[in-house]
Amino acid sequence: MMGFQDIAHDAFADSGSHSRLLGNLLILKSYMHTLRQGLAEQGRMVPVILQKAIDPLWDYLEGKKAVSDFQDFANNLYAAALDYNVGEEIADAQAEFSRNFVDIPWGKTCEWQILTWLSTLLMEVVATCGGRLDFEEFEDYEQEIDFSEMDEMLNMLADAGIELTGMPLSSN
Repeated sequence: MMGFQDIAHDAFADSGSHSRLLGNLLILKSYMHTLRQGLAEQGRMVPVILQKAIDPLWDYLEGKKAVSDFQDFANNLYAAALDYNVGEEIADAQAEFSRNFVDIPWGKTCEWQILTWLSTLLMEVVATCGGRLDFEEFEDYEQEIDFSEMDEMLNMLADAGIELTGMPLSSN
């Protein structure tokens, strides 16, 4: 697990963004499944925004949507994640989007972690396809979709399992 990001990078070295996006989405699907099971045991459901964030990626991959169909959503979702994670000051329209559509309670780490990954992946797709970008960190993004932060995401998946099952850390 500790070298998964390097393994994925090597495995997809000769692959384009389409294959790399599929690889990311397959891992996200497992994360969503784990999250869904854990939340169900707590009598909770997966926040709607998570499905709304993953659906455009699948639709894009299957050729059902163009980047222009979800670039505003991607920018707004990324802004919401920045606001939550680092307290980034965001535009009024982005704050309104966050209030109206991000249905994740503050402090629910598992949900915010996957939302952050989804928002970054959405922005990578928008950036690699020349879509509208509200954030400078993606303006020079010319590379293929990657598996950046994959090791961290898999560690978060392990943490999510611990958090959702209430398993003490010492016994994981």
